[in-house]
Amino acid sequence: MSSKHTTANSPEADVPEANREVARLRRCQRAKTVRINGPCMSLYFEDLTVGDRYEAGEYTVERDEIISFAEQFDPQPFHIDEAAAEESVFGELVASGLHTLCLSTRIFVTEFVHPEDGLENMGGLGMDDLRWHEPVRPGETLRIEIEVDEKSPSESHDDRGYVDFVRHTYTDERVMSVRSYNIVRRRGADE
Repeated sequence: MSSKHTTANSPEADVPEANREVARLRRCQRAKTVRINGPCMSLYFEDLTVGDRYEAGEYTVERDEIISFAEQFDPQPFHIDEAAAEESVFGELVASGLHTLCLSTRIFVTEFVHPEDGLENMGGLGMDDLRWHEPVRPGETLRIEIEVDEKSPSESHDDRGYVDFVRHTYTDERVMSVRSYNIVRRRGADE
């Protein structure tokens, strides 16, 4: 009977903290927030420059969730019935644009505004310029590109600034774009 012995220094060691660190670094790499020769750090207002671009996420949209979402929130035939969808302008089942917006927001929050090492987001003020460029079909994988479009420090609160992000959502092509207005913590505000 043989057994395998691992130590904390062996590559096989299952150290939960080390696994969390690897996962954190992978999130940083996906969101392009890794600093050269340095740790992944939270992004504060001062770290953002107009024109900065970040990529985040991958989420594959499944047929059943397209139908389930649409049945609850946007029950149009081309979102819930494949036969009816074939007769629509889309020619096949497609996701609700609202579903695409929700998934894009989820990717933005879970992959870019991550609480441990992402954007130091304090909240949002709204969205504008929502456009659906192409429909999303079952099995397609979404990813987002985030661009810093404008920023300004708050005149009444020293702990924050305002950042306008333009988010583009892609499959193989751009499917959606939206502008979001976010409140971002300033460095040193939590000291």
